[in-house]
Amino acid sequence: MKFDKVFKLYIFKKDDVAKLSLKVNENLVVEYKMKINEIKHIVDNWKTGVDLSTDNNNWFIEYKSYGPRPESVYSPYVRFSVSQDRFKFHYRLTYNDMLDLERDFYYQINNKMYWEENV
Repeated sequence: MKFDKVFKLYIFKKDDVAKLSLKVNENLVVEYKMKINEIKHIVDNWKTGVDLSTDNNNWFIEYKSYGPRPESVYSPYVRFSVSQDRFKFHYRLTYNDMLDLERDFYYQINNKMYWEENV
């Protein structure tokens, strides 16, 4: 199946687990696993900033309106950084990517998903 969005999210309510996959390119996708309240914190606070430690990762998310200095050109993006032990990953996402994640989260929380049918 083609990975056509930046994010794929799967909420498993019974297990209190959220699996968040981020597409790096056509050949690489990175998956993160966390508790539902942790992903909820991310989707509820990304516009004002997130600095969150989970069991496996440290998350730093910041909405920025301007690019780097010295030019500081208006160029809105979301800095989405995840660190784990010796590794740190920095993603640059659009405002709409984050809105899609937010919508997907609330849709899944409020609806029964096909992967929950046998639960």
